[in-house]
Amino acid sequence: MTAQITAGAVTARRRSTGSTSTMARHDYDLPADYEQRVQEGTMSEWYTHERAKRQALRQDTQFEKEYTGLRGRIERLLDAASETVDIER
Repeated sequence: MTAQITAGAVTARRRSTGSTSTMARHDYDLPADYEQRVQEGTMSEWYTHERAKRQALRQDTQFEKEYTGLRGRIERLLDAASETVDIER
């Protein structure tokens, strides 16, 4: 319990001092244009879309079915590509 309070106090202190030396831990695969999005101020929108996508994937939705189906097709295409499969001639 003490560690949680201490960690919270450190986080609050970082926010109050404006320290950006360390980024919060997360499990997002950040987009390739991350730096540009930060400068434009559109990362909040990206995070919102990413959270909505993750929620839809956890639930039994049409999006989840289409997304996993598309992902499966792409993986099969990559497996079948001549660059990824050894061809004996």
